[in-house]
Amino acid sequence: MRSESFILAEEASLGFAICCFPSLDKERSFCLRTARRVDNICRRIPQLQTFMKSDESPVTAADIAIQATVFRELSNTFSEDLLVAEEDIADLVKNRPLFEAVQELVDFGLDNPFLANACKESLRWWTLDPIDGTKGLLSGSDFAVGLALIGTNERFGFPLLGTLMLPKQGVLLLADVLESKLEVIPIKELEQYGTSPKTEQNENECTAMESLPLKAKGLADDWHFSGGKHFSLPGRPSWTPLCCGSLVKYAAVAQGQAFALVQSLPNGTANSWDHAAGIAAVRASGGKVTDECGNDFAVGCLDNRDRLRLQPHSRAIVASARGMDHKELCKDVRQALEMRPL
Repeated sequence: MRSESFILAEEASLGFAICCFPSLDKERSFCLRTARRVDNICRRIPQLQTFMKSDESPVTAADIAIQATVFRELSNTFSEDLLVAEEDIADLVKNRPLFEAVQELVDFGLDNPFLANACKESLRWWTLDPIDGTKGLLSGSDFAVGLALIGTNERFGFPLLGTLMLPKQGVLLLADVLESKLEVIPIKELEQYGTSPKTEQNENECTAMESLPLKAKGLADDWHFSGGKHFSLPGRPSWTPLCCGSLVKYAAVAQGQAFALVQSLPNGTANSWDHAAGIAAVRASGGKVTDECGNDFAVGCLDNRDRLRLQPHSRAIVASARGMDHKELCKDVRQALEMRPL
């Protein structure tokens, strides 16, 4: 009998996904159309009141309004697809002021807006973090909205398409993993995108990262890590903590604004919505994302879509920008973990 780790390594190929999804034009248009609606909500964020969820973490009406909006768009476009997202409908139902604040942000009635697909079975799904970095948002720092399409090989899930909206930076990253293509689209120009299945790139402002030589990308002499204490790698620059949220850090690596990202895994796993869109962006840009041993991993499986599927002893996620020696970086991270655990 094959071990699970062997099955994961053997079945982690995207070959099945490519066969099942030869064209993602419709999905791409859906992402752009949804991004325009999300942008309308993000424009009103500074006016929002903060509420506390049942786990004592902060949430704004925008978090839930974005999730409800994406679910509604998804139901109207891909009715068989699942949405796996961060926010819990219970927080909305129990908090009348929050419910009313959310209703002001959307132009449709809130009638169990993101529980309706709980019983669906599907070989593909979407992950959503409506606002990754809520604390950053509240402090005036950067935050991201991350949406990703997950395809499966009938067991494990892999990101095929992802969008990272960065309102503070004024850009949307559209990542097509199968095409190895990352587009950086100004949010202010979203209205001219998505009107047809294939978008036309603006040579000045909409850049396919893989078409640029490494030195032309302005790759910063900088690193970022998430979680744990400040530490350094042998012979490498110090790591710079970056607020807030994993997706903002993935975006920095994908855009060539940072060399690498290390995300510690205190419990050996993490929520899929915190990583899927970021993994898509880094991989589409030509970078790599593995655990600290260089092992690939799935972003979920059919019996547990909301958790990353890592190796039993994985301690960190390592994302490196295109052109980096990922194998050597992983080696340095392992050494750092031995000297000073994250």
